[in-house]
Amino acid sequence: MESFYTTEDGLYGGSFPVGLIKTSDGEILLGGITNGMNTFYPEKLKDNEFKPPVYLTSLEQGGKPLKTDSALEKIDEIILDADDNFFEFKYAALNYTNSKKNRYKYKLVGLDKNYYDAGTKRNARYAGLEPGMYILKVMGSNNDGLWSDKPIKINVNVKPDLEKIPLLITLEELMNGQDILFGHNNDQFSFEVAPLDYTIAEDNRYSYMLEGYDKNWINSKNKRYAHYNLVPAGNYRLKVREGDKTVIDTPIIITPTFYNTLWFRITAIIILIIIFLIIYILRTRALRQKQIHLEKMVEERTNELEKASTEISRRSKELQEANSQISERSKELEVTNNELTVVLINTIILGYSREIFSN
Repeated sequence: MESFYTTEDGLYGGSFPVGLIKTSDGEILLGGITNGMNTFYPEKLKDNEFKPPVYLTSLEQGGKPLKTDSALEKIDEIILDADDNFFEFKYAALNYTNSKKNRYKYKLVGLDKNYYDAGTKRNARYAGLEPGMYILKVMGSNNDGLWSDKPIKINVNVKPDLEKIPLLITLEELMNGQDILFGHNNDQFSFEVAPLDYTIAEDNRYSYMLEGYDKNWINSKNKRYAHYNLVPAGNYRLKVREGDKTVIDTPIIITPTFYNTLWFRITAIIILIIIFLIIYILRTRALRQKQIHLEKMVEERTNELEKASTEISRRSKELQEANSQISERSKELEVTNNELTVVLINTIILGYSREIFSN
């Protein structure tokens, strides 16, 4: 391991323009111009092998001490409200050998992927944390860069605003063995999938799946609640695993809207059939009545036509008789006319004859 030394380690300066001299017994001499000379034996230089413990020296929220149930050095968990999802902290490594060179790094498991190298800075802040479970880890090193093997480790639990969680079903309700029933208008709901004492966010030992909706198991990571939106109506099963063991297997039923239910569809079909039958019966009855009316009209018209036909036949006979009488009268008149003509001719002839004889 490389080591770096500065004036804080006893060097007279940061540069040695005079140069370096190594004596026959291995002593190194570094000469400066104004600050004198440093001498040392390299084999006698030993790194600080002390792994310093790290402690919190301050834990605040908005500049005020964060209320906790124990002293700073004994704190293993802090709980933050949803609206107060921030905190500040200070820390120190208990290495007093050239302590100005102590270095620090920290991360919030569940938020940070890697440690943040804070250098020699001894304070930090987190804000805007989403509801969930985190672990604050702080590590410190001594002046020679040897890191502590016992970092600060504090569980940070940011509570959700339960009033903003739509239709929350708790673990107790899920574990009582009864079906969970949602109405069709409950398009948003949530399940508690990790217990309250689950604060080791890096374990990632809880996973869940809404069977029939989720295709794969979902790791809860540092969240205690699973949220669902706009799940279609149907029958599902909420399963929760702790490691490889299924600890919850609860039926979830989302009822459809009334017009999508089986009973409604059957009822609607029956009503449609009844309506169709009523229309058919009424239509058949109307057609039958119309047919009877038409038959009656036809019968009446037939009777009228028969009467008219009889009357026409009678009139025809009368006309025939009248024609016969006229014909007979015509013949009689013709005979009479002939007779009168003969009489007239005879009279004329007789008249001429008398006149001739008289002359």
